[in-house]
Amino acid sequence: MKIEFARRALREILREARWWVENRPDAPLLFEEELKEALEKIRKAPEAPKVYRVKQGRATRRVLMKTTGCHVYYRVENPNLVLVQCVWGAPRGKQPKP
Repeated sequence: MKIEFARRALREILREARWWVENRPDAPLLFEEELKEALEKIRKAPEAPKVYRVKQGRATRRVLMKTTGCHVYYRVENPNLVLVQCVWGAPRGKQPKP
């Protein structure tokens, strides 16, 4: 299973990783490590999480990164490809715009 990232997701990943390095000296790489684990879960069973939202007939799913409180939002594009749409911090108290 190939995983690709939307530009938005890449920006958010870089921003979140930088924040953890700058603000969490006891666990600066926690976000990166937990993201790797989440991506591996997605790769192994992309359709396991329930559908979060359907827009224009396309299902978006999400995986919670429990320790950092971030969600990975993604779509299964075809049997061999997952597109990560965004990575969003759940502690923000609001959902990402579609």
